[in-house]
Amino acid sequence: MKYVRDHIDFLQSQLNCATASVSDSTDRLLYYYTLCQIEYNQQHVKLATFYLEKLISKIIDGKQDSLRALFLIEEFKKEGILTSKMENQLLAVDYYLYRQAKELISQDNFEDIYRATEISYYFTKRQSDTYARQYLQSLLSMMFPKAKKHYTSRFIANNVSVGMNGLSGCLLMLVYIALSTNNAALKSEIKEELRFLISLRREVDFSKKIYFYFPSNTQDERFAEDRLAWNDSDLAPTILLYQAALLYHDVKLANMAELTGLNTLLRKNDVCDSVNNPDFYQGTAGIAHTYQTLYRISSQYAYKEGCTFWTQRTISLLERHVYNSTESNLLFGITGILLPLLSTITDKELLWDKSVLLRN
Repeated sequence: MKYVRDHIDFLQSQLNCATASVSDSTDRLLYYYTLCQIEYNQQHVKLATFYLEKLISKIIDGKQDSLRALFLIEEFKKEGILTSKMENQLLAVDYYLYRQAKELISQDNFEDIYRATEISYYFTKRQSDTYARQYLQSLLSMMFPKAKKHYTSRFIANNVSVGMNGLSGCLLMLVYIALSTNNAALKSEIKEELRFLISLRREVDFSKKIYFYFPSNTQDERFAEDRLAWNDSDLAPTILLYQAALLYHDVKLANMAELTGLNTLLRKNDVCDSVNNPDFYQGTAGIAHTYQTLYRISSQYAYKEGCTFWTQRTISLLERHVYNSTESNLLFGITGILLPLLSTITDKELLWDKSVLLRN
């Protein structure tokens, strides 16, 4: 553990020196909040509060449209990070987001509907607030008369990625919303969408270089490249299938999830050298954390071993100085390496990874 902590300390020093763009402030907020979760420290609270105030002000001023950090608002309350002034400001933010989602739902393309889903997902974490709860129910009632058109058919027409920033990520948010609300119409629609996802599945055949069950996108007959990544290969569909099995208490879905996920571990030594960066989006940190998530939700020990393997690979790349990013953002910067490493040194369930489904 000390070995990992040494690298955390080194990356934190880099983070302190890194240039923070407007969007990076969101990910710094996630980082300092996560530190508060692991070991409460007044300085971490002060920094988290600073970045949260900054974020809320920029959203109100129309200079930023970030949801990733706001997704954890209720957790900020528990940690005493949220002031009464910020709570009042959030009422305006929630109304702004609700109006934005209503307009997006009326549009006829996948990207806008994906954003409306993100906003609905955000409102699941604001249900202690009466207005936010009403906004969520209103959005769900508007979305699902059009669901089949906006989900299945749009994925086919637009040739959408099957990964975490595409079909799997969108459906995973819907599963989390359904688990939170127990909305019958939503649960019924998710079943239809899962049928579509499963229809894309083919058998693995190493002799034909088909190493994954799911293709990279919804229209391409080719399957995922010979590469593991948080946003590619079978990792995203595996998490989705496990969570859907939990939603429906479906053993068949759980078995499909396990078969799909364990298959990704068979060739870790073969694909290791093709993953040459430690970042989150397409690098080793994202892979390691995905396996840690899979272990937490399935208790399948092989995933824990996968997490250890890819964490060690992350550290190896850092020691070889192949990483020299000056950005602090989550998907491609320092924060995206720090947070998975932090997750390996605590038994607490850290909630930052639920917010990574949100694109900003």
